[in-house]
Amino acid sequence: MNNKLNLFNIGLPTNEDLNTWSKDCIKQRLDHNISGNLLAFVSEAPDYELNENMVALYDFHTNPIKGKYQSVIFDKKAGIILCQKNSRQLINHLLKHKLILGAVLQKKLQKELGFYYRHTISLGEIAYFSLRAHSESHTSWIGLHHMQTVQQENGRVTFSYQENGYSYNFEFEDCAPNMYKRLGEAITRNHVLG
Repeated sequence: MNNKLNLFNIGLPTNEDLNTWSKDCIKQRLDHNISGNLLAFVSEAPDYELNENMVALYDFHTNPIKGKYQSVIFDKKAGIILCQKNSRQLINHLLKHKLILGAVLQKKLQKELGFYYRHTISLGEIAYFSLRAHSESHTSWIGLHHMQTVQQENGRVTFSYQENGYSYNFEFEDCAPNMYKRLGEAITRNHVLG
């Protein structure tokens, strides 16, 4: 599967019918036959590493896409990535190999700010936000630094991302309670590091 970028160098689909994503949409669009207008944006990356271009990461460890992909990552440059690693493996690699002092600094900052839940990995201008505390088992993640808006209704949280006139919505149903409070903590924490 080749990844074809559009004229604006966005690796994500630009069709309006492909701008909203959820676990159900991913299963429907990617689990069986991938449609032609989506195929150019989907690729496999067994060695994918989280980076600043990650917009959203959906964890499918209990019901892998095509029976083998435990994560689906939306990367603003690389497109839609199918990865055999689960979200926990991807986050652990980031914490161990990409951060100075790894999780130690993250935990210390969290404690100093008086935050009990661990939803955020803060890197100054970059912040990754877990939909459940990342000390819990597997969870989906959002590149908080890309998001412009967030809405919560009927147990569903929708994060919106805009780039070069294109808008994308990433919906999640399995979220931690008090989402706005956790988001406030994430923004505060990232501001302290920024």
